[in-house]
Amino acid sequence: MEAPEFKRLPFGYSSFATLRLRDMIYVDKTDKVVSLIDSASFVFLARPRRFGKSLLVSVIGDLFEHGAEAFQGLKAERLWTERTYPVLRLDFSLCKASAHDEFRRKFDEVIEEAIFAAGLASDAFAFFIEMGAFAGSFLR
Repeated sequence: MEAPEFKRLPFGYSSFATLRLRDMIYVDKTDKVVSLIDSASFVFLARPRRFGKSLLVSVIGDLFEHGAEAFQGLKAERLWTERTYPVLRLDFSLCKASAHDEFRRKFDEVIEEAIFAAGLASDAFAFFIEMGAFAGSFLR
């Protein structure tokens, strides 16, 4: 008799899309995510390391970016009624710097790359990026 094939545990993965593509184990709590989005304006995630914060943010990002389409077979598929939106994904680990000016430059690069990746590049954004407006407005 052949042993059953089990789904893999998603150790080390924090991308919802990757878990779905690789058919890994995912406990469906998307109904709670939709409820959180519907009921809260701001959320502070204070959880220990390796507790699923990045995966939760990935689920929220995919809901807004792809809508119910990305959640086939999950509770969010029937609960999500919002339209889709461009999502900016920022990786602040790329902003490590030893000086303030270096940080501002790297921060602007991260913002610029996120704007282009989300398909939001326009002349208006290019103007603000050239002027260094993003880091200047956040870091005063």
